[in-house]
Amino acid sequence: MDFVQLCSPFGGSLFTEEYRGDIRKGEENLKHIASSLNRDSDAESLAAFTLQQSCLCMLRGNNAEAMTHIERLEQCPNLNPRWKLRKEIYRILCVILRRYPPIIRHIPSGLNQPWGVKVPIISVSREISEAFAQYRRDTKVDDTITFECSFLLAAINFPGFLRTVHVRNPKYPIGKGGRVYQEMKQKVIERFETLQWCQKACANAGMQRLSQYLKRLEVELHFAIGSSDKGIDGLRALESEYELSGDWAGCAACKLLEADFALTSPFSTPFAFNLIPVYSGNAGFVCQVWDETEDKLSLLESDEWSQRLLQQAHNLFQRSDSPRGCAAVRLRQGCIEHMKCYSSACMPNERTGFLQAAKERFSDALHLFDLDEVHCQIVRGHQMMLMISGQEDMKTVTSLARDIGSWGIRSNNEGISEFIGSLLIRFGRRLLYQSEVNKALMCFEAARECFSAMEEQYGTFQAMISTITVHSLTQNNLHARYLIEHQTESFYALLNYFDGLRDSDPLYSGFHGTKVNVITSYDSVVSPIYRSLGEFEALKKWRAEVKQLLKKDNMTMTIALREALSDPFFNNYFGKAGHLLVTVSSSWASPSFNIFRSASTLVKRLVTLGLSYLTGSSGSSSNEHVSEPEQREETFFDKLHRAHSIMDDYAIMIGRYRDLILTANVDEAENVLRSFYASLESMAPAFSTKVAGILVGSELGDLNITSKNLELLTDEELLGEWTMDKYGALHHTQTRSSNVHQHYRSQPHFENALYFCVLAGQWDRGYKFLHIIESTDPDFFDIRGWRDVDMWHRFASAGVIAGHKGEIEKGFKYLLQAMKMVECFRGNISDKEARRSMISTAPIINITNALIFLCLECRKSGLPLNLIFNSDFQDHSDARTWEENVLLFYERSRARSLLDSLRSQELGERLTVAEANTNKRYKQAKLRHLRSLAIEHRMQGIEMPEMDQQELNMLENELGPDDSVLDFQQPMLSISLNIDPRDLYGAIPDDALVIAISYSLEAIYELAITAHKGVLFAEKINDLPAQFRRSAIRLLRYIRESKSMTVMTQNMTSAPIRDLLQELSAAIILPVQGLIRSKNHIIFVMSFPLIGFPVGALALDGKPLCIQKAISQIPSLSSLLYLSKRTADKPGTYQQKSQFVSSISKVSSWAEYEAKPTEPPLPMAGIESVAISHLFNIQPIKANEMDRERFRKVLNESRVLHVATHGVFESRSLWTMNLLLKEKVRAFDLFETQSNADLVVFSACSTGIGTVVGNEVLGFSHVLLEAGCSSYLGALWEVNDVATMLMMVLFFRKIRQCIDDSNSNVSVAELWRLALEDFYNMNPKRARGIIQDLIHIWKNTAPAARRIVQGGMIYLKKLSQYTSTEMDMDVYQGVEDSTDPLDLNFQHPYLYASFTLIGNGALRLLRSKECRVRSP
Repeated sequence: MDFVQLCSPFGGSLFTEEYRGDIRKGEENLKHIASSLNRDSDAESLAAFTLQQSCLCMLRGNNAEAMTHIERLEQCPNLNPRWKLRKEIYRILCVILRRYPPIIRHIPSGLNQPWGVKVPIISVSREISEAFAQYRRDTKVDDTITFECSFLLAAINFPGFLRTVHVRNPKYPIGKGGRVYQEMKQKVIERFETLQWCQKACANAGMQRLSQYLKRLEVELHFAIGSSDKGIDGLRALESEYELSGDWAGCAACKLLEADFALTSPFSTPFAFNLIPVYSGNAGFVCQVWDETEDKLSLLESDEWSQRLLQQAHNLFQRSDSPRGCAAVRLRQGCIEHMKCYSSACMPNERTGFLQAAKERFSDALHLFDLDEVHCQIVRGHQMMLMISGQEDMKTVTSLARDIGSWGIRSNNEGISEFIGSLLIRFGRRLLYQSEVNKALMCFEAARECFSAMEEQYGTFQAMISTITVHSLTQNNLHARYLIEHQTESFYALLNYFDGLRDSDPLYSGFHGTKVNVITSYDSVVSPIYRSLGEFEALKKWRAEVKQLLKKDNMTMTIALREALSDPFFNNYFGKAGHLLVTVSSSWASPSFNIFRSASTLVKRLVTLGLSYLTGSSGSSSNEHVSEPEQREETFFDKLHRAHSIMDDYAIMIGRYRDLILTANVDEAENVLRSFYASLESMAPAFSTKVAGILVGSELGDLNITSKNLELLTDEELLGEWTMDKYGALHHTQTRSSNVHQHYRSQPHFENALYFCVLAGQWDRGYKFLHIIESTDPDFFDIRGWRDVDMWHRFASAGVIAGHKGEIEKGFKYLLQAMKMVECFRGNISDKEARRSMISTAPIINITNALIFLCLECRKSGLPLNLIFNSDFQDHSDARTWEENVLLFYERSRARSLLDSLRSQELGERLTVAEANTNKRYKQAKLRHLRSLAIEHRMQGIEMPEMDQQELNMLENELGPDDSVLDFQQPMLSISLNIDPRDLYGAIPDDALVIAISYSLEAIYELAITAHKGVLFAEKINDLPAQFRRSAIRLLRYIRESKSMTVMTQNMTSAPIRDLLQELSAAIILPVQGLIRSKNHIIFVMSFPLIGFPVGALALDGKPLCIQKAISQIPSLSSLLYLSKRTADKPGTYQQKSQFVSSISKVSSWAEYEAKPTEPPLPMAGIESVAISHLFNIQPIKANEMDRERFRKVLNESRVLHVATHGVFESRSLWTMNLLLKEKVRAFDLFETQSNADLVVFSACSTGIGTVVGNEVLGFSHVLLEAGCSSYLGALWEVNDVATMLMMVLFFRKIRQCIDDSNSNVSVAELWRLALEDFYNMNPKRARGIIQDLIHIWKNTAPAARRIVQGGMIYLKKLSQYTSTEMDMDVYQGVEDSTDPLDLNFQHPYLYASFTLIGNGALRLLRSKECRVRSP
């Protein structure tokens, strides 16, 4: 019985990759055979039938059923020894097919792939030898030379050799693979000789089909090792042999094999997109050894020759009646069409056609494969990826992924399900590197579902870590932190799983290295997130845990680490571990912190060199410190931990620096960094200390420190010996050394070298490095195929360097490419929070500032505008001058998340069927922050407030525990970046001047724009950026500290404030003072450190600007464009039932204060609310009766809303600044709010500031403008309650006067200016006059309204006629204070500049007669 006889009912082949025959017909044939068998049939016939059933199941890919049939052979009576041998051999074959599915051509042969443990452990050669030995003992003869089972050995072993031979292919990355190729050359030749002997023996034994299959393996082996000529020759000979025998299916298989060779790398298959979907050396996201060449293997499109081969194969399969073969062709064609979508040559209008063509091909393939289960799962996997590319329903995708995983378990074909799950991860990574963030997340989620259905811990862990990494890359750290907390149990369970495997069988000893990789990979994800969120205690605890985990089984682990050091993925781990070393400020970041994001691979070189020393290897010729002998006795892991400490210590110092900057304590903040630098100088010189010194100097703005430390680093240290050696050889200055580690990848160090030169302003050295990099590694700036997600950093540094060296065109080319990559990456993120923080993650501010520099250089040199368009950049096609290009580049770094929302509103997104999706996004964002608060409470050991816990539970029940953001029914809309400058000018009022400031560590730029003349001023401010920042923050500190001072003390300490105001006014106001004088309204667009700065206190002609000109701020000029459009539309949408003014105030009774002493009484807030309510003939609303839902309702229905209560700014948590009403109303509680309010006033402390992300303030102002409000007034610090009450009464009086004057139609900004002017010129006598008016109002106010403030009349009388002897102790409850509350320095900026107006300050409240309000 040979293979043809055995397999004749189903096409004559046992091997699924030959695609012979029709499995459905095979099923029918076996049914026919079964009908001819009965109990009287001979044992041979029954056994043959049972084995045929088993082989058909193997062909289908259902190994579980195949094994069941094989075991049934035992039930056949009186089987001769040959059949017993067959049973053993086919049992082994079934196990091998389970471990190494034949359609996956390249799988590691070892047992270290974690899913391999699901397959019984067998030694193939030993078990086959034992089976043959038993046969010889039973038969007493050796006739195996004529027995087909003898040659099945070759069919089993040689594919296994083929699957591992890829490490010898010369196309393998330089290094380990290349060396192995040379060493293994002779062994490969020996394999060919053995294979050829087996072929001849099969032919001589009459097993022609098996002989031909072995020839096919020989051809594949030639292709795999790079002997393509021999492979083609062998293929031609095999094809001729098939043709002579009329075997058209064999001819078709040859055509298919040749097409595969043309389409794919030796490491892959056409239906793997040339990805390498095999076991990775670590947990999912860090590179394995072949990743770095994967960009050269992309299956982007097929050429005409391969298409012709596929069509010929299809025709031949049809001729041979082999529908599986036709399906195999359709599968490959579908993959080709799919990958064309990701080709750089694919136009947007072509993409839909490619996706549809792929869909049709896959549908045909699925129909034709029919009962071929294994290939049907492959097709379904590709249909799943096609759904992801087409952004289809995620539930359908995950359901299909679960089905595939479940099938793998049922059919004992886990390898195929693992293949698809792994392919999803790899495909997701490729999509991520092409900036398709949402699609990458969909891939990882689908992979997780697939692995989970198989109960495969390692694959599930890989998928989850990949997901967490994406959230970290997009700075969605709150969600990443939540996922980490829920992944911790799985992490330790996986480590225990590896320990159990290792202890169960010596064959699994290789899991030592796998376990190390899991720990280090997980650490590379966890640590940066802790740093980014400023959770330094958690970071320390985790680092200590990592140290203990790595110390376990010290000797074996050390060996594993030493081995891993030769592979790029381990070096990459340390690079990723330092990925967010200096971005702990992401949740509040200033541009000075944003620039550090470009140190994405900052510590790759640092730790690589350190570990090279620790392990005794030489990575460079640096003069690193050599430890004393006694220090060498430190364990490997102590040294490894010490190498980590420099990263963690720097992160902690930056965290302290951040906290102090948030309190405006810039001097102490800088002392922290200088002390840290002093400690670095006391250490032995090392690469790590020098790099840390560069960063510290850069943050301090001290070029002496930065340059000093950079000069201590040699070119070899920065670029690597191999690079400098190659550069010298290229320029014939030296001969390349033979002992240089050529496999050492230098690209991360290239980024760092360029970046350090930018920080130090060493343009000559940076330009030299740029030339070296371009000469030695042309791929460094190649954006095709594989690339780092944050590759924009290298382009940004290169562009800045080229621009400063006068290569303007190259500077534009690199910088515009960097900006394009950032925009592309951000544009493919649907998660609102991730998009919002992405601008702070990417160095967009530094990129745009560098482009501004180039534009001004071009203007200075008189270069033509078309220079900018030579870089395939058309976005500024409407810009007519270099100044207008400056403006448009400036706008790109401003308030981008707010603009996304405003753009969506303009297009009616909230008013369409997408409203549910929009609300879902807001709820998801809120859920993230509630989870973050829950984590903080657990870390602090306190219970979360019951109301917050209830809301958290409700949202988790509604949205699901995974909080999936993968909903593509309505993707977020991005703001168009191609804006006509004239549209921006049109948003500026005729009487207004816009002043815009752009800050980075390198330079500060100022722009002045008007409606009719456009950009009138665009220049660099002469002040040093570091000094400018220091002065601005120091001024804020002095002003805030004035709160606790008496008037006398304020007057005594006013000199520093006055001096700093003069310094900053000279920098900002003086250059454009003539333009300011010509306008009535000044609109500021500010950058850090002037975000949250009292711009109204800047001086013009010796007086505060805010009393001379109407002052307002806007997040960006583009946002003003959308706000002005919204304002123009409001009269038509105004609802008559809405209340024009609503006033809410905090109830102020001592009984409530005693019940809740953390909330001091606010009698002035209640008096303020009563007075304002009286002005507009409305009833004041008690804040204590206002819950969140009711507050949102009032906000939605009011035209003007006034809230007087406590405000709390919590700097450590995003969006948690709050108002104290009946319950805390936090910024994120207003995410779902919609409002048409013209003006919202929060008369509460610190409500005008927020968390600074990039150049965007995330606080109440952002949320309210996004919700639909036109303008917002909030406090910049903790305010004086009496002064605030007076200021608000004056302001709302101006609004009332404007209403009463039918000829008046004054802007909100002008009304605020008029109120400030009255306040600034006030004295205690005038203030008491206002108090007398309030007493009169109080007497005429209804008792119900007066009850809002217990003892309100007493408060007012004490303000009106103040003496210390008249203090009513019943009112003040023993508070000892002899200071006159009205004895205030009204001309101190702490009082008059305490509030800021944000939004459309030019808004006229009275745009139609309907707004008239009845007088009281």
